[in-house]
Amino acid sequence: MAKETLRGYVRAMLRFRTHRSDKDVLVRDFASAVGSCIATTVLRESPDDPEALDTAVEELRSQADLLGGSSDPDDVAAADELDALERRLTERALALQGVDAKDVRRRTLSTLAHAGLTPSPERVPLLLELYVGARRDEQAAVDRVRALMAVLHVVHGASAMTVGRSAQQRGLLPWLTPQERTFLVLAAKREKGDAELEQHRAWIGRRVEGLHALGWALGLLPELGATGFSDVHPDTFRPVRPADAAGDPADDLRLRPRAEVVARLDVLTCALRAVQELELRGAATTLPPDVVPGAIAERRRALEWVLTREPWDDLELEFDVRAERG
Repeated sequence: MAKETLRGYVRAMLRFRTHRSDKDVLVRDFASAVGSCIATTVLRESPDDPEALDTAVEELRSQADLLGGSSDPDDVAAADELDALERRLTERALALQGVDAKDVRRRTLSTLAHAGLTPSPERVPLLLELYVGARRDEQAAVDRVRALMAVLHVVHGASAMTVGRSAQQRGLLPWLTPQERTFLVLAAKREKGDAELEQHRAWIGRRVEGLHALGWALGLLPELGATGFSDVHPDTFRPVRPADAAGDPADDLRLRPRAEVVARLDVLTCALRAVQELELRGAATTLPPDVVPGAIAERRRALEWVLTREPWDDLELEFDVRAERG
């Protein structure tokens, strides 16, 4: 869709906006913003279906990408209107699922208070955008677990050449991140004790926390908190069939409901924020017992990976707290 046409649709959308809570108006606003497409048809036919709202949000994000980076005032205004419409769709999807994002945040803050963590809530946006839109499915989570278990096996002393060959034969290489593939290459070529190799081993070793988070998301582990280290026994992941090839189904595993995963991600996001705020204060303050910043960060990364299409290594683990306070 050309920019001029997109601007026209966004302006037309404003003419219809009178009762923001009315689903018919929402559908009409969406149609005005994006025109005739599959997402519009699906939303018109099923305005009370969260999946139809997911499809609508994905279409809006595609339209917003056309305006991304432009400094033209009309483009900026059009992008703002698309963002506002996306929020309305998101809030409707939440309401249909009985989810109140503000209530999620209240429960998050209560949970963290028991762990001795008190983030500045106004500094951590509600994770509304992760309730709708594309997310990874069970098979993706299973294949990522298989790849992670393979590379962590090397961290703990297995032959990198053997594991790498097995991963290639089983089609798992696409499920290893660039950092993990680099580690496998180093582990195959360097002697134990090499400084660069050991640095990568430490980085990749922390991903056991992400493995724990994926296990929780798949229902294999009952708890995923914001404290402590993960102590995961390989037998816990037997239903994943760790030795199988990518794409092979696991033993009847299902991801937890999206609202549950986002609520836990909210806990980890706010916990990480609280940790960074404490660290910024310096030596005069100490972290509460059993709070491990690296563990929180890796668990957060894994859940955000499940809820988005972003590459694992590209997900930001930290906030720029110093810049915000500066």
